[in-house]
Amino acid sequence: MSRKQKGILVLILACIIGISVYFSQRMVVPDDFLSEQEILAGLPLENLDKEIQDIIQIDEKTYFVPYIADENVYSTSIFKWLDGKWTNVSESTWAGPLLLQADSEPYVFWNIHPGDNVENWELYFLYSRDYSLSYPGSEDEKTFYMPHIQVSETISKGEESYGYAPLPVELKNTVEAVTTNPKSPPETLSFSMKYPLSWQAHNSEGEAVILEKTRQYGGGGRYGGDYVSMLNELIEEELE
Repeated sequence: MSRKQKGILVLILACIIGISVYFSQRMVVPDDFLSEQEILAGLPLENLDKEIQDIIQIDEKTYFVPYIADENVYSTSIFKWLDGKWTNVSESTWAGPLLLQADSEPYVFWNIHPGDNVENWELYFLYSRDYSLSYPGSEDEKTFYMPHIQVSETISKGEESYGYAPLPVELKNTVEAVTTNPKSPPETLSFSMKYPLSWQAHNSEGEAVILEKTRQYGGGGRYGGDYVSMLNELIEEELE
């Protein structure tokens, strides 16, 4: 092998090693998360004072950061390790629980005004009954009937204004069983459509409550990628 060929081979090997090191460093999640100053710099509502309430690790690549903006705006943010850095993929002042797709399983998380006196979240999966007939009058005639499905699970809010919990197993299994039915939406649907859930807030007496104090300044959010989605507030007329 000539000196020139050896030089080219060394250069190729160096490039391969360099690329491997670069991508391995981007894949490895560091032990340390962002500092409070770095978190605050990446939060929205630039003109408002912000106080970080907690920094909660959901899994290796996901952190939940609840915070208060301008003293009374209870807010949430989700950070994911993406492309070699911690990225804010969700920020919200939404007045209710949100759904998070972590690496291992889906979670529900929230941050609401304590004055709303919420004790529990009631999560619902509702599926309207459906009937269809294919190839009527032929030898291949087939009928399909899906009954009305109504499943609910309770999640305790806890003592803090913020919190998170895994999506209850029975609720998760029911949703996945229905959405993988041939007549149901395909697996290519977005995360939010795969888990079409509704919520209702209850006080310590088990009564439904409206999040008036949480909503007094309005609400909104930004959700990047397919990691976080809003849940609909329950319409009681849909219950049977």
